[in-house]
Amino acid sequence: MIPIFLFHRVGPRSDCRFTVGTDLFEEYLEIIRQEGFETLSCRELVAIAVGLRPTPARSCVLTFDDGLADVWVYATPLLAKHNARATIFVTTERIGARQKKSWVSSGSGSLPSE
Repeated sequence: MIPIFLFHRVGPRSDCRFTVGTDLFEEYLEIIRQEGFETLSCRELVAIAVGLRPTPARSCVLTFDDGLADVWVYATPLLAKHNARATIFVTTERIGARQKKSWVSSGSGSLPSE
């Protein structure tokens, strides 16, 4: 069995129950690395499920729902620092919306590749 960890937001906000603080998120990544887990993308998970790729001895999947800008701003630098992969699911109906920061309205210009 491969565990899947779901996140919504990462950052300094404390007024949102769906936000994981950057320090805590980095602690999660450190534990994952220290315990010898390989992080997989969802694409890699599917390849394992259909038998196209062997299952690593210790692996997990990190996902982010909503595709909010704080994932790009706060989570991706920490993922890169810890050489961890993640899959980000973007809520397409919110792209460009003013009330919520989306990937497109964040000014990043593009999504990171898997």
